[in-house]
This record gives sequence, C-alpha cells and structure tokens, in this order.
Amino acid sequence: MTTSSNPSILLSVDDLSLRIYLQQYPFATGPDRGLNEKALSAIRRSFQSRPSDVETSITLLPPNSTEISGVVLARAAAIFASIGVGDSVQQKLANDYGWRVNHIPANTRSLLSIGCGEGQELVFIRAIFPEIEITALDYRKTLLPGLAAAVGL
Repeated sequence: MTTSSNPSILLSVDDLSLRIYLQQYPFATGPDRGLNEKALSAIRRSFQSRPSDVETSITLLPPNSTEISGVVLARAAAIFASIGVGDSVQQKLANDYGWRVNHIPANTRSLLSIGCGEGQELVFIRAIFPEIEITALDYRKTLLPGLAAAVGL
C-alpha cells in the first residue's frame, strides 16, 4: 500500500451524446469508429489535473489476484455461447470486464448493477455466483438478445 497526496485527475466531456456513448463504452472502444475518435479527442481536451490536499491510499493488487479462474471462464463461455457470442469476442470481454467482478465479496447474495449497458459484465457475475440474485438497470434497454434469460435477471 502506498500513501500519496498527488493531484487528482478530472475528465469532463461537455457533449451529452458523447457522455452517453462513453457510459456505454467507457474506453471509447464501441462499434462506431467515428464516435470512438470523437470521444477520445474530447477526453484529451478535457483532461485536467487538480491539486489534492487530501492524502489517499492506493493498494496495488498483484496480477494473479485479478485473474478469473478457468472454471469461471468456462461458465461464462457457456452463457455467451448460449446467446451466440463467439470465442474471440468472449476473450475480449473477459479482458474488459472480468477483473471488475473478481473481487465481489464471496458472501454476496444479491447484487444491483446500475448502468449495465449490454450486460456483458452480468455474465461474469453469474459465472462467479451461480446462485446470486441479480437485478440490472440501465437508462436504455440495450441488453444483448437472450442475455436476461441466460443470466437469470
């Protein structure tokens, strides 16, 4: 663990349509190449450093603690296959979303996902927690076809 009083970073995109796009594709890697470039440009223009007078603690996790087990990947692959998501897309999704869900507490019995987008992250949550109750919300209905049933939302 390290303690730091480094400046914080502020990213603020003024264009509402780009903000909405970035909520769905936070790394500007969505299907629209033009919007990806426009979003990245807006992020670069908005990048600001703010001094921080508050000390923060940062814990860097070892790489092996953020990896998803083979059992979980196999469960996720089965769910993705059931809704027609191919192997190459599954690997990309595992890299993009898997680490996010790997540290949900093991005793979790129900989970609320706010801003679930197309729902890829929910597949990994279900793969890690086969018995958990999952509720997912988003301001648009963009779940992948068949995902709600496959994940048991």
